[in-house]
Amino acid sequence: MKFSKQIPAALVGVSLTFGLSACFHDDTDDDHHDSTISVHIHEEEVVVASGRNEDSVEGTATLEFHETEKELKGSVIFTGTVAPDRLHIHSGFAGQTGGVVITLDESTTAGTWVIPEAEETLTDEEIEILEAGGYYLNAHFPDETTIRGQIAFGDVTYVVSDLAAAKDANDATITTTGTGFAGITVNTATRAVASYVTVENLASGNLAENVHIHYDNVNETTLVPVTLTKTADTPITFSNDNGTTDDNDTLTVEGFVEGNHGRWYINVHTTANPNGELRADFGVFPTHSH
Repeated sequence: MKFSKQIPAALVGVSLTFGLSACFHDDTDDDHHDSTISVHIHEEEVVVASGRNEDSVEGTATLEFHETEKELKGSVIFTGTVAPDRLHIHSGFAGQTGGVVITLDESTTAGTWVIPEAEETLTDEEIEILEAGGYYLNAHFPDETTIRGQIAFGDVTYVVSDLAAAKDANDATITTTGTGFAGITVNTATRAVASYVTVENLASGNLAENVHIHYDNVNETTLVPVTLTKTADTPITFSNDNGTTDDNDTLTVEGFVEGNHGRWYINVHTTANPNGELRADFGVFPTHSH
């Protein structure tokens, strides 16, 4: 895919979630480029709803990437009545879960976690994934629930949403047992896109057959949708990242404009409802950094 080097299979595994709101700071001279972001951590970005911690726990991370030294530094502060017992940086784009890349240490200050000095230095491959938006903070709690926050530097932005029942041709809400989650990461400079959709709880025999990004405006039929293909069965996962580089990895100019105006959505087509059974609507590209 054109978005970044594909995340190595060896990194793909467990997940935990934070919500993210970022501030980007850029100090540039001839040979130095540092970036700082603030990441808001909460339950709304956790891919599987049954794994979300809903105890009103939140975290705020301040992360600094030092390009010359290839170092990622930072700390996370949590507020709430329940404290996490593990905190990691995982590989994975919005809507995707992946394995642990960095384990943070709990500091002597209550509720504060830090990236240990021994884990600060990144490889070139890890830097490429970081700059593409392919990492997230994941806080784990004693009851095995999580909260999460995507790490988005520079031109990277993302949207996330639960899947909900779509409407039929008569504008009536479809009856479905299906649930799920969708995440889309976009590089606003290159229009590269990484989309991940998890589908759960469909009725027995009702299969998720196709998933697309569609554009919700009067000119929809003239815009080419982004096609997602099935990449896993447990849970059922679809993505436009099929491991190859093709036109499906980049939004068209028209599609980028529609997405940036909030006129786009994920549509899950099933055997029971081939026109669409589950849907996730997204707003405009949020600004996670500046």
